Amino acid sequence: MLRFSTESSGEVNRNLKFGIPTAAILGTLLWLGLRPNETRGYFKTVPEVKQMGDEAQVKHLRVIGYVNEGSIAHEGRATTFLLVENPGGYNAGDNLKVVYSGGDPLPGSFRDRAEALADGKLGSDRVFQATQIQAKPDYKCEDAKFDCANPVMLQGTVTKVDLRDPYSWVVLDVKDEAGKIVHWACKAGPPNMLLRNGWTPNDLKPADQISIEGAPARDSSKTCYANTVKFANGRTVYAEATNFYTLNFLYAR
Repeated sequence: MLRFSTESSGEVNRNLKFGIPTAAILGTLLWLGLRPNETRGYFKTVPEVKQMGDEAQVKHLRVIGYVNEGSIAHEGRATTFLLVENPGGYNAGDNLKVVYSGGDPLPGSFRDRAEALADGKLGSDRVFQATQIQAKPDYKCEDAKFDCANPVMLQGTVTKVDLRDPYSWVVLDVKDEAGKIVHWACKAGPPNMLLRNGWTPNDLKPADQISIEGAPARDSSKTCYANTVKFANGRTVYAEATNFYTLNFLYAR
């Protein structure tokens, strides 16, 4: 007959005591790692909706973009506006007309150039009928150092990746119009937020060819606040510390 000594029994209890919380923590970390794969497909950008064609008319969609400056109009109980791909300026990108006639008041953060999320369906007239609107101010645009009215699109070779709190940095070599190599440093969110936005450790490394869209520094210092990054594998993800992918993760209802 097998017997456990008091010492062995206590050790087993200690292992159980610490093993259960450890398993819970590991389970949570695993969930965090898998969650970005879910959220990447949960939202659609304006260009992605356009690419869906007629399929977009039969699906419930959540479309993310920016409120085009000067496009907000109130007609009775309905509010119409243009949702655009980029924050504004000369390169607003694709646009989608949105009509909101929901029962809830629009959020106070809904205004020109705010990042917005429209929840609803695309009509046969290619007008998006929204039943819910979420919005948040573009925090980088509230920083006087960056010019959100004139975003830049940078294509180049990664020379350095520095992932740290409170901000990460991606440095890349970009050819200017004269063919000269110019060094750009782009600011992004901290590692934990980038993970939740859909980044993985293998997405970005030196020598990769990438594209970054963001707000350039007003002092012409070849620095930008990155909004999105298109990796060498073709995936595009948000680079900001705060966006709807992150907010949905933190405040999902």
